[in-house]
Amino acid sequence: MIRIVGICLALLAIVFAVYSTIQQTQPALFFIELTTIGGKFPATAVVLITSLVLLVPLILVLFLISKLSGNKNFMPDLTGRTGLVVTRKKALYGAAYVNKVLIDGEIKSAVSNGKSTFIPLPIGKYYLQISNKKSNGIEINITGNKITNVQMSYLDEGLKAKLILEVLD
Repeated sequence: MIRIVGICLALLAIVFAVYSTIQQTQPALFFIELTTIGGKFPATAVVLITSLVLLVPLILVLFLISKLSGNKNFMPDLTGRTGLVVTRKKALYGAAYVNKVLIDGEIKSAVSNGKSTFIPLPIGKYYLQISNKKSNGIEINITGNKITNVQMSYLDEGLKAKLILEVLD
């Protein structure tokens, strides 16, 4: 939720910076007066500077919220439980998206960038797949009172990244 609010406020700041530069009103007027040489000013530079100035409070607020919110990746005590832990390695690619975890084609949980999720499952064989990406699924065999750990990571392939699922046990 905080990502969506941050992106919306950033877009609003950019739109306001463009509008105030075109209309030559404050706060862009201050930067127009600073950069005017020979009756002309660099409009792109004024928009960029105004946007950055408008984004400083937003960046500070988002930084404080992220530091004060603490670690939300609390994993319960898994002693004697049977199931699957899916860990998503922290990566820049797709960082803003939450990936859904599908077990046998049914959404069971979701995992964010750099986080883990526990899915309680009885003993048996399952087909694990990640939505939002064209991932190859993997077969998971859960035996006994054991937690199976699966790590999700990305392999860079040019402009795209390939999703990799691997069982750690």
